[in-house]
Amino acid sequence: MTGGAPLFAGLGGVLLFLAAGRGLVELLPALRERPRAARFAYSYLLGVAAVAGSTYLLGIAFDIRIGRGVVLAPVVLLVVSGLVARLLRRRTPARRSPTIHPPRAGVFAARFAFGVGAFIALGLFAAALTKPDLGWDGEMSWSAAARWVRADRSVTPRALADARVYVTHPRYPILMPLAQVAVQETFDLGDDRRAVKPLYAAFFPALLLVLFDLARRHAGTCAAALGTVALAVVPVLAFNDAGGTDGTFSDVPLGAFFGAGFLLLLGRARTSEAVAAGLLLGAAVLTKNEGLPFAVAALGAVAFLAITGRPAERRTRLTALGLAAAAVLGAGLALRVWQSNIPQRWDEDYAGRLGEVSLAKEARVRLPLLPGAVMREMRSREDLAGFPLAAALILAAGAGGLRRRIVPPIVLCLTTCFGAYVLALLLSNWGGVEQVHPTWARFLVMQLSLPLGVLLALALRTGWRARLSFSRKGEQNGVTRVRGATEPRSRGRRRVLLLFLAFATVPVLLVWLFASYRRGQVSAAPRAAARTVTGSTESPWKEDASLTGSLDEPAEGSSVQGSLAVRGWARLPDRDLEVTVFIDGNERASVTHRRLSRPDVQNALPMLGDCASAGYEFVYAFSAKDSGPHEVEVLFRTRDGRERHYPARGFIWRN
Repeated sequence: MTGGAPLFAGLGGVLLFLAAGRGLVELLPALRERPRAARFAYSYLLGVAAVAGSTYLLGIAFDIRIGRGVVLAPVVLLVVSGLVARLLRRRTPARRSPTIHPPRAGVFAARFAFGVGAFIALGLFAAALTKPDLGWDGEMSWSAAARWVRADRSVTPRALADARVYVTHPRYPILMPLAQVAVQETFDLGDDRRAVKPLYAAFFPALLLVLFDLARRHAGTCAAALGTVALAVVPVLAFNDAGGTDGTFSDVPLGAFFGAGFLLLLGRARTSEAVAAGLLLGAAVLTKNEGLPFAVAALGAVAFLAITGRPAERRTRLTALGLAAAAVLGAGLALRVWQSNIPQRWDEDYAGRLGEVSLAKEARVRLPLLPGAVMREMRSREDLAGFPLAAALILAAGAGGLRRRIVPPIVLCLTTCFGAYVLALLLSNWGGVEQVHPTWARFLVMQLSLPLGVLLALALRTGWRARLSFSRKGEQNGVTRVRGATEPRSRGRRRVLLLFLAFATVPVLLVWLFASYRRGQVSAAPRAAARTVTGSTESPWKEDASLTGSLDEPAEGSSVQGSLAVRGWARLPDRDLEVTVFIDGNERASVTHRRLSRPDVQNALPMLGDCASAGYEFVYAFSAKDSGPHEVEVLFRTRDGRERHYPARGFIWRN
């Protein structure tokens, strides 16, 4: 694909889902009444959920062949239904609801938040349309699944269904790969990754707009705008290609589907909100493995609110909960049927390990290591850039705002999600708590971003009003007075001080945002990252001596005649390591390179799992200038940014 084709197809794919979702929004009064920007955000999320989700379900139920007609059928149906509903509605006199105008400060804050979000989103779209995807998991899992699905025109392609085929994570849900295929089929594209990356980049503005809309309903315009900006400038959310919207990972889509569905259920329990929430939570189930436990946690928290809330609302809330639960149940059953057709191999089988390992033993070994590992990730300047500290200060300063009715169910849901995360760590094949490093920032900032953002906005609301003495009755943005307006002066001063410290971190976050983006650009380029090989200075990779592997050939001081074969193995439990070979400190093109089976390693170290491709072999041709002594070194790398330089060894190369 050359020229303007990726630009046309990438933006066309976003518009395709927007059109389908806009038709669906016209059928849902609770979303149709939202502000225009929020309607666009919900339209995109619901469009992806409806188009890709219907393809998923039809493929599971009827084994249909995926093509342009199958993709466009739900789009046309939703667009026509929306147009008909709009025409019929015009014949009925509309009931005008009173217009609520936010205060001047709220208008300024909303415009500032919109400007920051739009600036970052435009950068993401520009990057998506000009550079291919370089993220490890994106290419290994979701983009690879999209290729297999499109090649076989089936949601259960042969690569996944054949146990003899080497596939990593074959049972990962494939909603987002189906969204990629939908764009490729609609525009008859090849495999240019620039054409599908805008699908993921569009989740960034959609997530921010949904956060602003939902937070404003509970915390007011000013606090919602500040909370949205605080989340928008976290580097890992936007410019991280190993999970963020700069790559083709499913973490941000999962966070958008799950968070929007959960928070809609905490609203006024209208039927149309419940339908939208059910569709979004069902999409979360079909997006990632974490989607099902997260959706169950959301339903449990809403049930808690319905039982402990006002008796007058109980019936309507339980009805809304039932509608959403039916959608989640249907998505869960469909996913289970789909996974039953795919043999388990080379995947984190948490359910299988649940009956194999002792949770008590794993908890005694791993839980003491968890706080230290989490704190190391919290201090990461490249990923979080001080966001945990700023959030802690804001929550402490605005603790009075966390007394709202929606806070207990949000906290209950987040606690349950964290419990599922810890359980996954206990069942993981990774040693100790190594899995915290590649997953914590994605779990915290991407997957749980919307409920955390609402809590942040509630805390900001209390502190903002205490600082500016917003004590008017019947506040213009439609929220009730807070108790903090009459608190003692000393407590108010402490709160103002904490808020000042929190707000002072915003410029720091912006600086770190662009610094992190520059570092991310360097580390994303294949083989272009700075290496800590003999004499190099800085590297974006973290040296980790615990990465297991070996350099078997050539032996130290050996004499090699003719072609040079560099052999060894490199593997962690349940996954192989990437291997790079350096001769005299330089990477050299090999004649051949391949991965080999190492049953001897598997027998000696059974905790490494199946070593069918743990070995490596690089073969180099001899030239006249190569005669004499040389030094060979191998570099092992993980997909989460760690590396190990295996000790170099000398050899003599002869013709």
